[in-house]
Amino acid sequence: MRIFITFPRGVDSRALYDDLSCFKMNVTDMDTVVYVHRNDITATEISQILVICDKYGHYDVSVTK
Repeated sequence: MRIFITFPRGVDSRALYDDLSCFKMNVTDMDTVVYVHRNDITATEISQILVICDKYGHYDVSVTK
């Protein structure tokens, strides 16, 4: 599976990256939006990642095969 998470502006992308480092997530800060993404991810990892993302407020998630 593939996960793609989008946060609005104002998220501490460095702290988010540090919190997600054990999952080897890609965090891209585009100044107006922060993207978090990774390919080849399991459902168990997704649930753990979303728990971490909840700390940072509102976000949108897309999961595909």
